[in-house]
Amino acid sequence: MRMEQTTGEAGQTHQFTAAQYTALSDEERDAIQRVANYLIGESLEAPDDESLSSTFNILRPCHACECVPNEEVGDDLFVDIQRKFSCVYYAASELAEGEIGRKGFREWRDFAFCFVVDPSYEDATHVAVVDHDQEKRPFCYFHEYSKAWHLHFETLQEIAREVLRARDQIVSTFLRVSARPKRRQTRRK
Repeated sequence: MRMEQTTGEAGQTHQFTAAQYTALSDEERDAIQRVANYLIGESLEAPDDESLSSTFNILRPCHACECVPNEEVGDDLFVDIQRKFSCVYYAASELAEGEIGRKGFREWRDFAFCFVVDPSYEDATHVAVVDHDQEKRPFCYFHEYSKAWHLHFETLQEIAREVLRARDQIVSTFLRVSARPKRRQTRRK
C-alpha cells in the first residue's frame, strides 16, 4: 500500500507520516519501535511526520546508485550502509529472540544469536544471523543480501513487514534445526 507523502509547514516533504504510524497493527508498531530504537537510541513518543521522516530517513528511496540518502552519509560509507541494514535486521533478530524465548528456549543455553553485516557500496551487502557457539550449534539462521541502493521502503508498513518477515524466517529456521528446549526435571518422591 503506497501512502502519499505530506508536506510540512516549512515546505519539506515527509516520506514517513503519523497517519502511516497510526494505521499500523500493534505488531507492526512494535517492529517500527525496534527499528527506531536502533536508529535513535530511544522509542518514538507521539511521533509526528517530521520525527518519523527524520528517524527513518536512511530507509527512504533515494536516487539510483546512492547507497544511502546524501544527508545520511557520514565519514565512513561502510558504517552508513551497515547502519541501514542493521536497523532493520537487528530489530528482526531481537524480536526473534523474544519469540524463541516464549517457546521455552533459553538464551545462551539453547541459542546465542550473533548478528553479522558485511557492507559493500559496490556489490551486495550481506546480513547473517548465526550462533555464537559454532561448535555446538553450527547454524546460520538467516542470510539476506542486497545492493544497498535496493534496500529502501516507501512506507512504515513496508519497513515493519520486512522486519517481521525476517523475524519469522529466523524463528522458523531456528525451530527446524534445534532440539526441543530442555525441561527442568523434577524428582519423583
